[in-house]
Amino acid sequence: SAVVTEHARSRQVSAPTIHVVVPARNEEDALPDVLAALPGDLDLDVIVVDNGSTDRTAMLAREGDATVIVESRVGYGAACLAALHALRGASGEDIVVFLDADGTGEGRGGFRTGEPHPGSG
Repeated sequence: SAVVTEHARSRQVSAPTIHVVVPARNEEDALPDVLAALPGDLDLDVIVVDNGSTDRTAMLAREGDATVIVESRVGYGAACLAALHALRGASGEDIVVFLDADGTGEGRGGFRTGEPHPGSG
């Protein structure tokens, strides 16, 4: 038993990567604030899916250190699927979080980890 415990302690467990997916279409006004509100103390992989924007959304996402994926099929679902497709090689331990690019919805209170969703019981 002690050998198993010692072996378990000697294993290095790596933390999962947290991928933050932000589908966005013409969100140049709100997107910089959404990206700036993400916690700086976490190592986040931020992915903005530009969903047919005609403004500076993609440029501002890159300036905010996000990876930009371009999805020409307009629609929130298409944008989310494009991000998931790009993450197909990710580890099964990884976490994917979806945030609204306009700062509304569940994410408007800020990005927090370690707290259950209010409706999760």
